[in-house]
Amino acid sequence: MNDKVAIIGSGLIGSSWATLFISHGYRVSLYDISTDQLDKSYALINDNLNKLKEKKLLDKCVEECLQLITKTTDLKEALDGAFYAQESTCESLDFKKKVFKQLEELSAPTCILASSTSTIPASKFTEELQHRERCLVAHPVNPPLFLKLVELVPAPWTSKTTMEESKKLMQNIGQEPVSLTKEVVGFAVNRIQFAILSEAWRLVEDDVMSAEDVDKVIMWL
Repeated sequence: MNDKVAIIGSGLIGSSWATLFISHGYRVSLYDISTDQLDKSYALINDNLNKLKEKKLLDKCVEECLQLITKTTDLKEALDGAFYAQESTCESLDFKKKVFKQLEELSAPTCILASSTSTIPASKFTEELQHRERCLVAHPVNPPLFLKLVELVPAPWTSKTTMEESKKLMQNIGQEPVSLTKEVVGFAVNRIQFAILSEAWRLVEDDVMSAEDVDKVIMWL
């Protein structure tokens, strides 16, 4: 069984993804252009694992999990043999277009290519790809270690198999995936959050409730 995952970008979200995958036994190739950033990410992953251990959310030893990580500044090496790649780079459309072009060129034809973006539809940065049916958005709620919701958002050309396999994978690493049937602006999480925040603000502005009581309502929803 292929158990290698490539994490593209080793910032806060990329490090969280890496933590989730290795804590569930997957091998992770962690990619970044900076060795310093990779070292910082490795230290953060170590801290993440220890926090999970303290909260009794990790049934493996930390050292065992860390052995599943390989750090690299070589994108081809990161993708070699990976069945799934999770991109967690900057929120720039032009940058993601370049990244996904490289991901398609260097990965296996069957490798699923997912983005952590919270705002950019996959159709915007995968339209010109030859095998765009294997691309989607897999947007985690921050912090992913403790908030398990992941929204899976297809582009118009994302295959049913890509969506199904991504959902299974998220479940395998302890997440709670929800699948959108099509792209919408803001996806689902942002739209629902915005609606709640908008109504909360209106209740305070119209002197219907105090901010403290609005907080209580939201806390107990």
